[in-house]
Amino acid sequence: MTSAAEHVARYLGSQNPSLILDFVAGAYAAGDGRYTGGVGRFGVAEPWGLFVSKEPAAPDNVITVYDVSGADPFPDGDLEYPALQVRVRSNDYREGYAKARQIRNELIKPTHYELYGVEYVGIWQRGSVEFLMYDDNERAIFVINFNVIRHEGLTNG
Repeated sequence: MTSAAEHVARYLGSQNPSLILDFVAGAYAAGDGRYTGGVGRFGVAEPWGLFVSKEPAAPDNVITVYDVSGADPFPDGDLEYPALQVRVRSNDYREGYAKARQIRNELIKPTHYELYGVEYVGIWQRGSVEFLMYDDNERAIFVINFNVIRHEGLTNG
């Protein structure tokens, strides 16, 4: 099954026209990565790059989605409880915080999703948008953590 981070990044990319999608590893590329409905073009870094699992040193403004430890699955069920961390890096504190809130608002809508053949029962924010630090290049870094429930019984998405 595809990781929750990849699914959520693909969803964010398809829903949000101000993001640009680039799945760093070739395994994450969906088709040629070009989306007409939202994100933009594969591998283009401006104005915001969107990455899965590996944050590049450049450009300054990036969003990276990571799979992190979630809750234990029930042994005889087909629900998974992964967790995600979305990291936003920006050369402007206010823009970075606004982008983090925009992502949060997109993910915590009160609905379930079917993303690439996998049913996402819900995505809930864990904590608040958190300012983590400034990196060595004085770029602000924010993190947002999410709990996820997904039903793996649909397809291998």
